[in-house]
Amino acid sequence: MGKSQYRALRRLHQLGAGDSKHLTWPHYVIALYRRLACPVHLLVLCPTTTVARWAATPIDFGAGTLTPTVIGPDTIPAIAEPDTARELPDLMMLSAMVHHHNRAVLRALTRIFAADIPDHELYDVLSRLILPKSAREYLEELMTTINFPWADDTEYAQEQRARGEARGKAEGKAEALLTVLESRSLTITDTDRARILGCDDGQQIQNWLTRAASVPTVEDLLT
Repeated sequence: MGKSQYRALRRLHQLGAGDSKHLTWPHYVIALYRRLACPVHLLVLCPTTTVARWAATPIDFGAGTLTPTVIGPDTIPAIAEPDTARELPDLMMLSAMVHHHNRAVLRALTRIFAADIPDHELYDVLSRLILPKSAREYLEELMTTINFPWADDTEYAQEQRARGEARGKAEGKAEALLTVLESRSLTITDTDRARILGCDDGQQIQNWLTRAASVPTVEDLLT
């Protein structure tokens, strides 16, 4: 099979309209064409009808016209039924990408992370790479609360556990830091104490802990 028989797809996730980002789209297409030497199609995923309408406008860049293929909420259904999600995992992934503000859709999305779904690990990773922060945070919350045996194996649950372990270590160092400061009879204000206990940056607390034995005041330590 010759290279001319292949097709490449360049996917973009466009969240807003009216900026100049679309001016770079021909560059993406041409760069991919040069690298793969095959026809390239531009697919733009949009979360709102307004953005989809804007993204569908043909781009005249002199040497030719680029007309994106646009997928938006009017073309992809909001899938909220778990059984439908499991039956059509690819469509479920697209649905979450354009309806990420819909929590029922995000709840349904979790069903395609199950171990018996083909490519479930790919869907897990894609959702973390593509969905906006608010959607990822909600999915992370779901993965640590829903009662499914496969939930603990998702990237969301693993990252939540890793952050929890990091917070636990930071809290332990914060308590040790306060112990050192109190043993030196240094004045610790309520604000200082709250700042130390509220810091979740383990490296920052370690830096404070290293200097705690020699600084003249807590204020000097924290500034």
